[in-house]
Amino acid sequence: DIYSGHAVQSQLLSKKDDLIGNEGEEENTSDGNTDGMYRNEFFSGFYVLEGYSYTYNKGKKMTVKLNLVRREWPIPGESFDN
Repeated sequence: DIYSGHAVQSQLLSKKDDLIGNEGEEENTSDGNTDGMYRNEFFSGFYVLEGYSYTYNKGKKMTVKLNLVRREWPIPGESFDN
């Protein structure tokens, strides 16, 4: 279960030709095809659920839209493995 204020871990993928995030490991998508998708290390991480909404269109499936916000951002190029 998730609720407003809940921290959720997100892994965001980028296309191989994107300017940001193409340095990560190649990921398999849900259909098993990689299609040149890479885990975006900068944008992946913990986000806080600020809100959500349900949408239902007659004859189509219900969808959920999540509004996620990032409270802390990593410092690019800095390693904390010391």
